[in-house]
Amino acid sequence: MIRKSLWVCVVCLVGLGLWACSKDKGNGSTPTITYDRLTLEFFSAAPLPSGMLYQLWASPKPGHLAASGSNWVSLARFNLRTSDTTMVDANGVPIAGNLLTGLPVDFVDVDSLFVTVERATGDAVGPSGTLYLRAKVPDIGAGLRIAAFTFPAPQIVAAQDSISQFTFVSPTDNISNNELSGVWFMTPSFTEGLFSLQPLPSGWDYEGWATVQRGGHTYVLSTGRLDTPSGNDESAVHSGPQPPPGYPGEDFLNPSGTEPFPLVFASGDQIKITVEPDQDPDSAAPFPFVVYTSPTGLVPDTLQPFRLRPHPESIPIAQGVVSKSE
Repeated sequence: MIRKSLWVCVVCLVGLGLWACSKDKGNGSTPTITYDRLTLEFFSAAPLPSGMLYQLWASPKPGHLAASGSNWVSLARFNLRTSDTTMVDANGVPIAGNLLTGLPVDFVDVDSLFVTVERATGDAVGPSGTLYLRAKVPDIGAGLRIAAFTFPAPQIVAAQDSISQFTFVSPTDNISNNELSGVWFMTPSFTEGLFSLQPLPSGWDYEGWATVQRGGHTYVLSTGRLDTPSGNDESAVHSGPQPPPGYPGEDFLNPSGTEPFPLVFASGDQIKITVEPDQDPDSAAPFPFVVYTSPTGLVPDTLQPFRLRPHPESIPIAQGVVSKSE
C-alpha cells in the first residue's frame, strides 16, 4: 500500500508553560536584556529509541533574526533519560537542571518554538516534517507570560472517550480452525473497527502492534502502518495467500525470523496502536506514543471484538521557563 501523508489531528495534548521576566527594573528605564536561557521540565514525554533525537527550534518574529536568513534557528538536540525526565545531549550527557543557556536567540525576537523528531546520525540542517510539539511565544514584558506546547493534532483529545474495536480472525488462509492467529482492526461482521481514529498531521502514521511472550521471550510484532481506519495497511509480510479483508491488520502465519509462528494469541498478549514518525530509524520497535491499547488480562475468543482505549499517559506534557543571561 502506498503511504499517504495527511494533515490533521489525533491523540495528544501537551502543555508547556513559558515564563519570562520583565525588562523594566522599576525605574522607568528599559535596559537591554538578553533572554537566551530556557529551562524545560517534562512530565509525560517519553525517551526516544536509539537512532532518534528531539530537536528544539525557534521561529523568529517577522523582521527579526534577519541575520539567520531562515524561518527557523536550531537551539538544541536532546533526548530524555529513561529513568526520569532529565534531558541528555546528543552524546547522552545529562543537561544540568534541564537548563539550556547561551542560546543563539533573544526570546524577545522569537515568535514560536517547536520540537521535531530527527535522526541521531548527522546534523539536521533543517527541521524534519515530523513536528512533535509547538508553542507560541508571547511578548516578553511585565508580568507572567504563558505559552502552550501542543502536538499538532487537537482532535486526539476529543477521541479519548471513544471506543474502537479489533477482532481475532485469520481471513488470509483457507483454514477455519486457526482464527486466533490473526488480529484485524474491524468488527466481527467485517465493518470498520477504528471508527474513532482521527487523521494525523503530515510526518506521522499509525501502526498496529502485538506484544506476546513465548518461551521466555517477548516478541513485539507489527501489524503494519496505516493512515485511515479502512483499507489495507502497508504490510502483509506474515499473512497468508488470500486477499485481506479491506481493513488494517495481520495474520501471523509466516515468520520472518525466529518468531513462534503460526502464532496463537493467548491471555496476557497485548494489542496496541502507536503514532510513528515517517523517518523511523528503528521500524522494528514501537515509537513511545501509544494512542490505543487493549485491556489488561486480554482473553481472546474467535471473532470476539475487544475495546481499544486511548493511553493518556503517553500524552507529552512539559513546562518551560524563559530567563535572561546572568
